[in-house]
Amino acid sequence: MGAIESAGGTAVAFGFDVGDADAVADGVEAAVERFGRLDVLVNNAGVAVDGLVLRYKEADWQRVIDVNLHGVFHCIQAVLPDMVEAGWGRIVNISSSSAQSGQPVMTHYVASKAGVIGFTKALALELGPQGITVNTVPPGFIDTPMLRKAEGRGFLGQGVEHHEGQTPVRTLEVGFSSRPMARDLSSMSRSGSRMAERAWPTRSEPMESASQMASGPVVSPE
Repeated sequence: MGAIESAGGTAVAFGFDVGDADAVADGVEAAVERFGRLDVLVNNAGVAVDGLVLRYKEADWQRVIDVNLHGVFHCIQAVLPDMVEAGWGRIVNISSSSAQSGQPVMTHYVASKAGVIGFTKALALELGPQGITVNTVPPGFIDTPMLRKAEGRGFLGQGVEHHEGQTPVRTLEVGFSSRPMARDLSSMSRSGSRMAERAWPTRSEPMESASQMASGPVVSPE
């Protein structure tokens, strides 16, 4: 928030559980009341409970699906009426490279993120004719508290620094990779996902479409 404000923008945080449809609706309503409209939605809320599938608890599986997959659905459904009415909207969903390559002891996380990618592709085709693009960014290893927790439990082998060193992307850069998808440039997109580890597309290269959630909506500048 500080970076946005220091750049001359306005930032307001609305806290809610994305796994709770009613809480999401209330949060979106508060954001619309504050800003007047919603233009861009970035879905980036995510949780993981690492462990062997044989030992998973039903509650842990359900919580991961509720946040990582149902949360994306709840947030998108809550903002769509305004976007459809305006005939314009940008949705970016943060998925994961693990949904494409697989990852042991994280099968519920992988399943939820694979669902996000499939949901994104289908929704991009559904909403494209209405002026709304849907894109996804599937990052590789990023140094986050969730990844550090997995490291602490011995699930990463050589540790965060080693794995992050294999991925030429950092947390802030994942955010930057989402920005072009929130501009008019993304109207060139259809559906799909772009690996965050890959090189940046050139201006002449059509960008594939997909989607992300923000834990808070974003209003585009006038």
